[in-house]
Amino acid sequence: MDQHTLAVPAVFATIGWVAWLIFTSLRHYMAVKVQSDLQVRLVQRISTPEALRVFVESDAGRQFLKAIEQGQTQPYRSIIGGVQACVVFLIIGLGFLSFHVVYREQEGTLPFGLGAVVLGVALGASSAVSYFLHRSFGLIHRDQN
Repeated sequence: MDQHTLAVPAVFATIGWVAWLIFTSLRHYMAVKVQSDLQVRLVQRISTPEALRVFVESDAGRQFLKAIEQGQTQPYRSIIGGVQACVVFLIIGLGFLSFHVVYREQEGTLPFGLGAVVLGVALGASSAVSYFLHRSFGLIHRDQN
């Protein structure tokens, strides 16, 4: 197995991963934008406190408030996604490094392994910083049981 045999799948995998990230981000952005526009239009139609009270007491109003509350749980999703990506890159990196130790004559595994480990550590640090910032801003509450 030469260096080009390993590089070709790695390049295609990287391109596929970047494309997946871009399309997932765009899909999420579009969904949030549509939901935000609908919520703004709905709130603009409520002109008096009585209308607001009637709306909030209705089934549609309860669903609206529930949707807003669910939007506040998004920090957990982003943090968990970052931790998952961290673990995946660390495992891939350690796999490449193990492969490099066992098959020293194969070139190209060391840079991929080190790159994946560094990326995994960076994603883990980013998730940790995100968690502490969300908690310090009051977006994540710790239960006091």
